[in-house]
Amino acid sequence: MMQMTTKHSHKYEATRTLLCMATLVFICGCSKRGNEDERLLDDTVTLIEQYQDQMQRDTVQNMIDAAREGDPKAEWKIGNLMVLIWTYKEANEEVRELANKWLRKAAKDGSEYAMLDLAMNVNGLIELTEQQRMIYAKEGIHVIQNKTEKNDLDATYLSTCYAEGVGVERNIEEAYKWFMTSLDLKNVPEQERKFLIDQWRKSYLSE
Repeated sequence: MMQMTTKHSHKYEATRTLLCMATLVFICGCSKRGNEDERLLDDTVTLIEQYQDQMQRDTVQNMIDAAREGDPKAEWKIGNLMVLIWTYKEANEEVRELANKWLRKAAKDGSEYAMLDLAMNVNGLIELTEQQRMIYAKEGIHVIQNKTEKNDLDATYLSTCYAEGVGVERNIEEAYKWFMTSLDLKNVPEQERKFLIDQWRKSYLSE
C-alpha cells in the first residue's frame, strides 16, 4: 500500500529538501489556454506579489509566461512554488488551493513530477482518493522509469517513491541508490552532502 506524506511529515523531509532545491531548474515550452486558466493565472500573480520580496522577479515572470502558454513544467513549478509558500511562509488557505489547482493542471497536461507530488500528498491535498493517488503514482513513476537518461530530479523522485512505496514496491536499497545518484547529479557540496545523507538515513533506516 502507498504510504502518504503530509505538510508536517518528518519522514519525507530529507528527499523533499532536494525536491524544493530543484523546483525552479527546468526550461519551459508552449500551448494555448482558455479564460478559466487566465483567471487562475491572475489569482496566482496577485498572490505571488505578496511574497515576492525574496523571489527573483524574472524567474517568477518566466514561469507565469510559460504557464500562460500551457507548459506543464511551468505549471508544475508554479504549483511547487505555492507549496513552498504554504509550507514555509505560514500562508493562508488560498495558497494551498492554488497549489492543488496548479499541480492537478500540470498532471493533467502530462507533468510526471506533478503526478507524483499529488500521489505523495506533498501539499496536504485531502480530496484525492487512494485510487486516484495510485493512478497518479503509477503513471508518474512509469514516465520517469522509461526515460533514456534521468536527471537529478528524476533520481530524487525515484528515491522517494522507492522509500515510500509510491507507485512501486517499497525497496530501501533501491531508494538509497537513487538518493546517492541525485546527490551526484546535482554536485552537492561535501558538507551539505553529509548532512543530507545523515537526514536520509535517520528518516528511512531508523525504523
